[in-house]
Amino acid sequence: MWFSIISGLLLFATNLLASFTALFEVHGVMVILKTGLLAAVPLFWNHRVALLIIILVIGGISSHMPGRYRHKLLLYPTRLAPYQQRG
Repeated sequence: MWFSIISGLLLFATNLLASFTALFEVHGVMVILKTGLLAAVPLFWNHRVALLIIILVIGGISSHMPGRYRHKLLLYPTRLAPYQQRG
């Protein structure tokens, strides 16, 4: 499980190297949310199955949504330009 948390953070760090706007985009918020929920599994061990199902659903939805939604800026949409990476 710790490997999943660390690999998720490292993968997100590669997005941050390209552009810090990833913190304010839908996919960035979803990665932070999924990583936080995964880190909460040891604390809420009795609810681990529900947490992992929620993580799976968030991951499935966020990774398969169209790019125009995935890269939509949630915060500061008038001040920041979304990253133009494809995919």
